[in-house]
Amino acid sequence: MPARGLGNHWSVASDGSTLGANIERAPQRAVQQAGPLGASMRQPFDYDAAMKAMVGEYKKPKDWQIALAILGDGLAGAGGGQGYAVQNIVNRRNAFEDRQREAAAQIAGWQHDAYERQNEADLRAANPYTIGRSRLAYDPMTGETTELYRGRQDGEIYADSLGFERGSEEWNAALEDYVLRGSGPSAFERDLAMDDARTANDRGLEAYRQDNRVSLENLRQSGRAAMEGTRQANRMTLRQTPSAGRSGRAASGGRTATDAKGNRIEWNGSAWVPAR
Repeated sequence: MPARGLGNHWSVASDGSTLGANIERAPQRAVQQAGPLGASMRQPFDYDAAMKAMVGEYKKPKDWQIALAILGDGLAGAGGGQGYAVQNIVNRRNAFEDRQREAAAQIAGWQHDAYERQNEADLRAANPYTIGRSRLAYDPMTGETTELYRGRQDGEIYADSLGFERGSEEWNAALEDYVLRGSGPSAFERDLAMDDARTANDRGLEAYRQDNRVSLENLRQSGRAAMEGTRQANRMTLRQTPSAGRSGRAASGGRTATDAKGNRIEWNGSAWVPAR
């Protein structure tokens, strides 16, 4: 049976093949596997199952069935009637071929629409996009991303502003300082130096405290010695002082003594004064 035309460029034959412009019907799943973007989202559509569902089953008549139909139609014609057996077989075959052509055309349209949607999605995915200060592009065919432009990050701007050469140890340390902030190498060195100074101050303060303790103890001991000397002198003075008479009359002459410094003193009746 000849192919039924569906346009100026292609047509569908009775077996479901697509003809025109030297292009035959493509495999059912080729469109779904065109790019990784669509294939990674969901299971591909089963065009073969859709084709079978739309066309339905066709039981090809046996040879003996065709022979009986021809014989029956011949007998009906000989008896003055009209035979329909062969025509029914032909009609069933034509109806099946019509369903095949319609289903093939429907599936071809679906495939074309799916291709357009996939192509549009791939084009959208291939558009460059920006992340941070970098410009990137995604290739749907390979699934790879290419960096078109890489802008300087904040840490790099900070390291460059200090005048360091890119890639040098100073530049890398400045970049780490900006990113890590209080946990960066410079902050660690400052913390270490501050801790060393704090430890040295603690040691020096303890030395000052010990010196103060020793000086205070020496002062206390000297004060005790001086106090004991004064007490001893007072005892000696009291021993050398004559006591008053029991009758209450005044002792003849003035009372004299020697103080702690060896000076001679006398009692004037109310206090000890230097002797005359």
